[in-house]
Amino acid sequence: MNTSRINNRILLSIIAVVIIITATAIFVFASMSKWEQEMVEKNMALCESYARGLLEASEGDLEVLGSAGLLNSDNLSSSEMKLLDSLLKKNSEKQLIDHEGLDGGFYLKAPDAFFGYAFPTSPPPVPAYGPPPRSYEIIRNQSRGSAVENEVYSVLQGFDAAIFPLATVPVPYNGEVVGAVWVRIHLEKHLPIVKIKQIVNRTALISIAGFIILMAISSLWTGEMTSIKREIN
Repeated sequence: MNTSRINNRILLSIIAVVIIITATAIFVFASMSKWEQEMVEKNMALCESYARGLLEASEGDLEVLGSAGLLNSDNLSSSEMKLLDSLLKKNSEKQLIDHEGLDGGFYLKAPDAFFGYAFPTSPPPVPAYGPPPRSYEIIRNQSRGSAVENEVYSVLQGFDAAIFPLATVPVPYNGEVVGAVWVRIHLEKHLPIVKIKQIVNRTALISIAGFIILMAISSLWTGEMTSIKREIN
């Protein structure tokens, strides 16, 4: 009987520890999930604000380029492409330098190309005409979607270890949408927190699984002890 009581106490102690670990993990996970959601929403709003600001700051140059027929041409010469890129790049650099981690520029629907790309707070080298290769298609697809649908999109995008809120705002000219302004922010510095959240999530799942297993063992143990007592009696 003493052995039975000791075993029961040990089992109850283990269950109590598992419950505490599980409750703690769930609390931490919920807190970090809330923080992550707030971080994403804040940065999405930031990107959209800067995209709208970049569009507004570029209205004069867009008017000049549109008058020259460069905004909706699908047959641009190399000199025209350089002119487009240089004029729009000045605005992008000026607008995006105010906040670390922002990069962006313009996407034109007719040539299906990026112009005016800038990442002013990035260490060199910086891509010359558009976003880096690994995120190129992601940004192109969302930018083209904004231009075709004439809609503002703010979406959390990513690949592998990279995550970035991306905002795309349609560029109107002469009654039609010729492209989109795009702005994103790099959240790589927050990735350790995201990884910790994933670890906490796994810990909670393991703890819950352990709790279920222990409850099953406890149930079997109780059944066996009951059967032994009945045999003794």
